[in-house]
Order: sequence, then C-alpha cells, then structure tokens
Amino acid sequence: MDTVAPDTETGERPQQQRRRNPLLALLLVAALLAAVGYGYWTLIYYPTTPQHAVDQFIEGIRAKDFDRVYSMVKVPAPLKVFIGSGSALKAIVERNRSAVPEIKEHRFGNSDVVGDQATVETTIKGSSAGSQTTSVVQFKLVRTNGVWLIDGQWIMAEMMKRGLGGMLMNGPD
Repeated sequence: MDTVAPDTETGERPQQQRRRNPLLALLLVAALLAAVGYGYWTLIYYPTTPQHAVDQFIEGIRAKDFDRVYSMVKVPAPLKVFIGSGSALKAIVERNRSAVPEIKEHRFGNSDVVGDQATVETTIKGSSAGSQTTSVVQFKLVRTNGVWLIDGQWIMAEMMKRGLGGMLMNGPD
C-alpha cells in the first residue's frame, strides 16, 4: 500500500494540489480574458462608435464643458460665423440659461449606420423650466476623418424648429 504523506503546510496530498492548480489556472485565464475584452471594448472599440460621440456630447452638456460640446459637433461654415468656438457657445448659453436643459440621464435605443452617416436614438430624462421631462431624440451624426461627430446642420435645423433646449427635451414633433 502506497500512501503519500500530506503536505505539512496545506494538509493536502500532492494529488489534491495538482487537481486544484489546473482549476485555479483556468479561472485566472478566464479573468484575464474578461479584463482584456473589457479593455478592448472601452479603450479601442467603443470610442469609434456613434454612441460614444453622443455620450461625449451629452456629458459635455451635463458638465457645462462647452469646449467639449463644440468639439463633438461638425460645425457648418454658416454657424461658425456666429459660434466659432466653445467659449462663444458658452457665452450664448450664459445669456440664455434656459437654452440648455438639465440632463439627468440618457440611454440609447436603436442605431442606424449607413456609410459615414448615423442616427442614434437616445432617450433623455431631465428637467427644463422646473418640470421633469423624458424625450426621445434621433441624433444625426457624420463621420469625418474616421471620427463620429454630431451633425451641425441637423442641430441648426432642430434649433430653427424649437431651440436647443427644445431639441433635447421635447423630442420629435
């Protein structure tokens, strides 16, 4: 009868230690793959999507970081005459504080990408003039040099219809 003495530190027999080591290695490999996948998604893939551009635009509005907001828009030439920078946008907003609503949260719905144009359905919850609102906005984006930006012509058309605050908080007509 061949008996193997247990390990003095762990109290386990060598066979038990060998069985546990492959399981531990498998769990470590699974955790590493999950971390690499998450890192790829957040650092490489997601920043190249239209949803990320909408996220950055909305987060800029929430943070009142108008340089960031401005940088997320493909500003058409006629609009650049009036709003040539993030600081110019900030000055306009400060003169008319109700122009930009308080956005509390947003979530994405359907997205449609055709070539260098995209539409991202976004449900926005917030408040405007003291009342709680929920609206669905169909953000229009264009890809310029591989980067997704909010379509400034779409913004101009929406502002003509209902103003910036109305564009974000009143949803479609």
